[in-house]
Amino acid sequence: MLSCAICADLLLATESVSSTLCGHVLHTNCIFRWLSSNRTCPQCRHTCDKNTVHRVFLPEHQFENNDILEKLNEISVQKKEQESIIKNLESQKRKLEHELKLKKKQYHKALQRQKYEKHGKANIPRQHNLQHQPSTSSSSHSLTSASNSTTNEKTPSSSSSTRHKRNLNRINRSKEYFRQKRAAHRNNNNNNNNTINASAADRPPNVIE
Repeated sequence: MLSCAICADLLLATESVSSTLCGHVLHTNCIFRWLSSNRTCPQCRHTCDKNTVHRVFLPEHQFENNDILEKLNEISVQKKEQESIIKNLESQKRKLEHELKLKKKQYHKALQRQKYEKHGKANIPRQHNLQHQPSTSSSSHSLTSASNSTTNEKTPSSSSSTRHKRNLNRINRSKEYFRQKRAAHRNNNNNNNNTINASAADRPPNVIE
């Protein structure tokens, strides 16, 4: 029982078989496919070329039992059928993947349309009015911007005015406190001077001899 060194399948008399110059027997399709990218024998690595490959015919009585040959033929036929089925399934898989991508795109587009219908319809008449009334929209926009600017200007000015008022109140209270202190100090000095003058008036005058 011979087998191909490239595909590892059995070499049958019903198949096309070829031999290299070094004597190794392989499938004709396998050896020509191998020599399209290599220049050596796949089994012994001897230099080989397509011109040196020649056809070989295997005898049909290489198997003693004809049942084994029939089974091998059936297996090879089933293998070819399975390979064709696999190719068809792969092509169907590619088609289904392509259809799935298209359906995903359609689904995302439908979601975007639903979002636009939910949130965009309320803005459509407003945009329509803005197109028909550009002057009013610009004036309203300017008014809103002016109001926003005035509010933004008022907030820091109001805070600064309150701080200024607090500082003035503190300064006035401190001034009033120091005034009271000065007045009290002056009163104390006046009282002391009055007592000194009264004691000096009560003394007898000095007699000069």
